[in-house]
Amino acid sequence: MIKWIKVKWTDPVWSKVFANTIWIILGTIITTFYFIYEYVKNNFSIKNTFTAIIEFLTQPVSVEIWIVIIYSITLIIIGNLLSLQKYFSFKKDINEFIFRNQKEDDHYFPVILSLKEDNNYNIHITPTKQSTYWRLGFCFNSLSNFTSIARLKNLPMIHLLKNIGDNVLYVAKYDKNNENTGNIPIQQSYINQEIRVSLIFDDATSSSIINVFAGTGELLYHQKYFGCHYVQVYAWGDSYEFEIKTDFQKFSRIGHY
Repeated sequence: MIKWIKVKWTDPVWSKVFANTIWIILGTIITTFYFIYEYVKNNFSIKNTFTAIIEFLTQPVSVEIWIVIIYSITLIIIGNLLSLQKYFSFKKDINEFIFRNQKEDDHYFPVILSLKEDNNYNIHITPTKQSTYWRLGFCFNSLSNFTSIARLKNLPMIHLLKNIGDNVLYVAKYDKNNENTGNIPIQQSYINQEIRVSLIFDDATSSSIINVFAGTGELLYHQKYFGCHYVQVYAWGDSYEFEIKTDFQKFSRIGHY
């Protein structure tokens, strides 16, 4: 039900249906409060305390106190609904970042991604055509204390690899001892086209999932890392010049893929 509402919330037709439904509900609540107020004022038998309250609520001001109360409740309800709409928004944050060759060190994305505590991420990756050789790494950890060079920390990781003179996109896999376990070709005829990486936390297995997609949406690579929910993203420092443009898009863990 929640997933269905999330999908329909931004639909031009369904958004009007939701808006009208909300106003009907609010109108019903306000009318109900008014009738309750009239009933209590005219029929309730407690005299001293209740009469004092009624006199206070109906004392002459620019508007009656009960109207102010109902108006405040209405504003609170509307505020919560607006917060709900923001919550159901699929893309919540977009952070553009360009990785460049640092020569002396790797180039890190400035935020450690916490998949379990925050959200999932889509990362759109577009190397420039002049970048003939580049490596973009993803290091996984059960803790957030990444320090120094991520690829020297005995942590599970992979990196996307494009070699000079080789129009193939590879995934280079490493074990916890930083040993390369092989380069897997995942896309042929690759000349720095846009690719997308999704980072997802799976509650059922308490693990992080990395998916690599081609620009067409085809799944190129899938890997699961058990017990890890922090990710550090970085471009390896090399002697070759490169520039990798990225968009980090945070999205709700509801209805992830």
